[in-house]
This record gives sequence, structure tokens and C-alpha cells, in this order.
Amino acid sequence: MPNENEVKGMYPAIDTAVVKCSKVIRNHSMPSAENMAMKQVEHNTWIDENWLAVGRAFYYRRDYEKAMNNFLFVKRFFVKDPSTYEAELWIAKVNIE
Repeated sequence: MPNENEVKGMYPAIDTAVVKCSKVIRNHSMPSAENMAMKQVEHNTWIDENWLAVGRAFYYRRDYEKAMNNFLFVKRFFVKDPSTYEAELWIAKVNIE
């Protein structure tokens, strides 16, 4: 894992990744991601990868609470998708930190 000084140099790229992935989730989630509590099924197969990318970005930014929330969301919402396994691995990494 990169040290604190290396991560500070990556902040602009990390912030860009979060903005772009959040935009993809907001604009391409089917049905709409505006009210996630009401959402039942995701029809776009790439949305879970975007949630994971946002979680990884927060992890490397050392914002473990936001990272954990993203990984838990993937684990709870995308139950039948293999991305839940990756989310569980990242949850373990967050718990170690």
C-alpha cells in the first residue's frame, strides 16, 4: 500500500475517479439511483464495478468510513454478482486498517 506522501500525490487522480464513477452511477444506473432505498434490481451490469472503484478510491484516500459504506452497499445490493466477493475482500482490508 502506498505511504502517506505517495497518496497525497494521487489525490487529484483519486478525486477525478470518484467524480467520474459517481457520474456514471447517477446517469446510467437502471432504474435510477436517486433513491437507493426504493431500488430493487440493477439492470446495468457495470454499476457495481463503479461502486467498487469509488470504495477503492476512498480506501486509498484513507477515508475508511466512506470506503466501508461503498463496499457494504455492493455486498448487500449486488448479492448474486461476483463483485460481492471483491467487496468482502476490501471490507476485510478496511477492518485491518
